[in-house]
Amino acid sequence: MAMKIDRSALLLVASAGMLAGLAACEVIVDKPPASPTKTVAPPPPPAAQAAPAQPKEVKVVPMHLHGSGPAPAGGGTVAPAAACLDTGAATVGDCAAMQASTACPAAPTPLQKCNAFKTYFAPKVAAAAVSCLTALSSTQVCDPTQISACGRSALAQACPAPGVGQLCQIAAGPCKTSATDCTTVISGLDDQGQQAVAQCVAQGCAAGLSGCIDGLAGSTAAAVTLKH
Repeated sequence: MAMKIDRSALLLVASAGMLAGLAACEVIVDKPPASPTKTVAPPPPPAAQAAPAQPKEVKVVPMHLHGSGPAPAGGGTVAPAAACLDTGAATVGDCAAMQASTACPAAPTPLQKCNAFKTYFAPKVAAAAVSCLTALSSTQVCDPTQISACGRSALAQACPAPGVGQLCQIAAGPCKTSATDCTTVISGLDDQGQQAVAQCVAQGCAAGLSGCIDGLAGSTAAAVTLKH
């Protein structure tokens, strides 16, 4: 006997099977790709502070004044100033070594002035003065200003003498000079020379201290005359 199949029931069974199959299927939904995690770099370390600059060494170069003249040769090195002339012993040159001349004035002669320097100047100062005189030419020897310049130049090199202050105080007025200039002149004289200048000051010092120094030659000539 033939079986009768109900089509509606068959459709229900087929539908149920399909639903069951669908339920058993895993539906995979594509997810958007995850954005990559950004790696944040750590902040750079603070820049190291530069060490304070060491102060530069400043070299103090002594400056040397030469007036308007040219700089000294030899790399600009200035020779140290010579020491002053003290009252120690010294060998004084011979006045006879001066250049001879017949045109010189009669008195005081260059030889008399030279002998006055040897007599009244301290030994080292006298040596400097006589050395200057013997270096003059025969024409210069007869020039009184040249002879006096040798004497003043030598006296200017003398060391200051501590015992001339009182005499210079007395001489300041009549000789119209300063204590510094007087000390420069008097310090280069020996005791005999200082006494001779003191007498000149007491007599009025009319020609100034330079006149008193020049007058020492007359004192020498008078002493030589008395000896004879």
